[in-house]
Parts: sequence; structure tokens; C-alpha cells
Amino acid sequence: MEEVERDPEAILPFPLQNALTRPLRTAAAKAGRAELLSLWAGQGVRLARKQTAAELVARLVEQTDAAIFRRSSSG
Repeated sequence: MEEVERDPEAILPFPLQNALTRPLRTAAAKAGRAELLSLWAGQGVRLARKQTAAELVARLVEQTDAAIFRRSSSG
């Protein structure tokens, strides 16, 4: 990653990256090493929050309750 930061042109196009890293990813998956897998985040990655599962569930419950209340009070 440090080399890529120094020279962005060192990044291979996706099909080549995928083919060259397949053995590493396969071995990582078998070993349960998620930190070595390609875990795609997509364009919404900046919306991610560092939180516990309990905090996430509490926030989802709160947001769902608020949405239900808004819907029931609008009609």
C-alpha cells in the first residue's frame, strides 16, 4: 500500500489484481483471515460509523420508530 501511495500508476487494472491475488484470498478465506480478503465497501463507505453491534441495533430501532411515527402522524 505504501508503494501504491507513492506511485498511483503502479495500480494494476481490476482483472489483473483479482487474478494475481486469488491464491492469497483463497488461503485467507480458508484460514478465516478476513483482513486479507477483498471486502468491497462501495461508494457508501464514508457513511460507515465505528460502533458496537448494540449501538447499531439501538440506532436502527430509534430510526425505525421515528419513521413509523412520522408515517402514522402524516395520515
